[in-house]
Amino acid sequence: MLMRDSIEASSEAFGVTANQIKGRGRHHRIIHARTAAIAIAHMGGKSFSQIGRVINRTYSPVRRGFERAIDLSQNNREYAVRLGAAMKAGRDDD
Repeated sequence: MLMRDSIEASSEAFGVTANQIKGRGRHHRIIHARTAAIAIAHMGGKSFSQIGRVINRTYSPVRRGFERAIDLSQNNREYAVRLGAAMKAGRDDD
């Protein structure tokens, strides 16, 4: 899956724009969409460094975003549902 596909799927599932995912916004909905995009891209084979280049982050914040996505998916039902929808949308685009 391309990085832009994970960003697009996450933006639709969480109701934010692709630019917000790539930007510096700190609203929880934006952060949740960003962590979902990171998780989808990483599970799709992208390295943290590759993801970081697209979303204007370094390796460490991307790695933390991935870890946060895993935690949220296990402890936040709404996040898990939206992440699942984004993952399904990303697969459907293939």
